[in-house]
Amino acid sequence: MYQKVYKCQPSAKRYGLNDITLNFDKDINFPYYGLTFASKKDLGNGVFEYTSLWKEDNKCADFQDTLAHKLLTDPRVKFGKQEYSEINTDGVEIKYENYALLYYNPDNSIFKPSILTPIDTRKPMTYKIVYEFLFAFPDGWIFPVEHIAETDEVLKWNNINYWKDYFSDIEEDISTFFYESPACHFENLGTDSEKIELEVSNLSGDYTTLTYDKYSKQEIADCLSSVRIIEIKKRKDQGEWEDVTTTLPFTEPK
Repeated sequence: MYQKVYKCQPSAKRYGLNDITLNFDKDINFPYYGLTFASKKDLGNGVFEYTSLWKEDNKCADFQDTLAHKLLTDPRVKFGKQEYSEINTDGVEIKYENYALLYYNPDNSIFKPSILTPIDTRKPMTYKIVYEFLFAFPDGWIFPVEHIAETDEVLKWNNINYWKDYFSDIEEDISTFFYESPACHFENLGTDSEKIELEVSNLSGDYTTLTYDKYSKQEIADCLSSVRIIEIKKRKDQGEWEDVTTTLPFTEPK
């Protein structure tokens, strides 16, 4: 079991809400978690019924007096939406919309700023460089992948050549590229029926699993959205790593 702390957005902390700790079966850092706090039911003819899912709101006689209403009507608060429908006993379709307050995981790579530090190739130095490859799939699903490079021959270092190696893996051997990611799973690895499963999330705090076969490499490669460096460290004489990164000022999600 892995515990992850998800930060409450500052705009929601104004209402007395705090960070939350979640348990996961796998060591996966999803960027967002959506905590469902309100629901809207379509009664027809432009009439809607709102319900708060906060226990603290049970004592409120009117929805407009609830914490859920305050969060929904505050333009600074970010929340996700999920639409679904049910068929009632009369065979009539009833439409609903759930609202989920977004918490974020600062350890996820998408919240780490891009590095502005150039790699000094004027003298031999051992560097550890962390790259982020961000995939954006249809319907808003995202999948960040981190890869770490370490070299003793910095005089021969070339970022472009290193990226080309990764791009080659994506196009020719996709399993190699995703193999170390805890959010990626393989079935029948190395066979014609090989399957690749990616545990993805979206900006509404939802999660799902996307499944591709080994021949869908180009389909996955076409979803690569960005490549960037998010960390650079150099090894000091004592063998310790020193952070030498220069970044843009970091701003937490509002």
